[in-house]
Amino acid sequence: SSQSVNDVFSSTYQNYLITGVVKNSAGDAALQFRLRASGTDSSASYDRASWYYTFANPAVWNNYVSSAAGQEQPIGGHNTSNGFFHLNVSSPNIADRTTFWGGTSSTAHFLSGGVHTLSTAYTGFTIYPSSNNMTGYVTVFGVSK
Repeated sequence: SSQSVNDVFSSTYQNYLITGVVKNSAGDAALQFRLRASGTDSSASYDRASWYYTFANPAVWNNYVSSAAGQEQPIGGHNTSNGFFHLNVSSPNIADRTTFWGGTSSTAHFLSGGVHTLSTAYTGFTIYPSSNNMTGYVTVFGVSK
């Protein structure tokens, strides 16, 4: 399942903070993010990288994904326990590149960053798990200068 939020980005703010708590219905899954315009997800041109470490081995950082022109921006991972996430989004409603930085904490800590290279003004986003279903909530904050 996914959660789409429409008409949340506007010219009022240039930067946004998206936070939430999510839980996957079964097993581990990656938490994914896509920008939206006119009710449609943009599924290309995400240059991104993510790293994680597990609580069992916190000294070793692992690369989760690193690629150009991906189909989404990974936020991190979650499992059947509540996991917190945050994502800083810069310039989503400006017809220019949109940048991301965020992470999650569940059974592992994830850090993720990237850029959506299309010069499009977006008004919303979709968050979804890579597998199974998720429950939880999402909160969006506009950050004023």
